[in-house]
Amino acid sequence: MRVQPFWTTPKGVTFDMFAQVTAKPEYSAFLDRKKRNKRIRGMVACMVHFDMEIGEEYLGNTLREYLIKYNPIGISAITLSHQKVGALLTMIGRYGILSKRKSNNKTYYRRLI
Repeated sequence: MRVQPFWTTPKGVTFDMFAQVTAKPEYSAFLDRKKRNKRIRGMVACMVHFDMEIGEEYLGNTLREYLIKYNPIGISAITLSHQKVGALLTMIGRYGILSKRKSNNKTYYRRLI
């Protein structure tokens, strides 16, 4: 399968930092999953890699606030709804990067690798 190169990186992330994320096979499999929504999947992968500590639990709302840091400002800015962020975090969990736990109608995510 031919990998499409990224021409831009999320806000605040250099190409060298992004290369660290894509060097891990789990993250690159998550990024190369489909052609659509590569920018937002790149944002989620950078947020998980750089902002989450391994073994600590985070609320879904907290992770959504972390994603705002990587969201570009302007007309083409990506809308980050709670449902979209939850779906992306569940998807990245399928690759063994995050684990998900529900308690008292709140969702907690833990970084595994």
